[in-house]
Amino acid sequence: MAFLRERVGSDDVLFVHPTMREQFKHYTRFYPIVAQRIIHGNLGKPCCPRHDYRPPEQESEKEIIDEISSLKNAAASRRLWVLMTNRRLHWVHMRRNDIEMLDRA
Repeated sequence: MAFLRERVGSDDVLFVHPTMREQFKHYTRFYPIVAQRIIHGNLGKPCCPRHDYRPPEQESEKEIIDEISSLKNAAASRRLWVLMTNRRLHWVHMRRNDIEMLDRA
């Protein structure tokens, strides 16, 4: 979070993937981030689901495309920062790699 706090500008957009939801909530109390817009993702398996959890297998391709499209629209002509896990085993377990999907988009 300290890295993001130092680099994310006030006109930037920050996307918080569900894999980092709890960590983001905790650490931004100590390292507030001043992005113009912070978007909390709804798709993908969170690290510590507490409520409203739905397994990624139940997410449709359209839902994934819609979430990525909303990011593209929100970040038009702005820098987009993405906060998500890069633990390889997380994505192997999930049988899908959201990092690759965002890169392709």
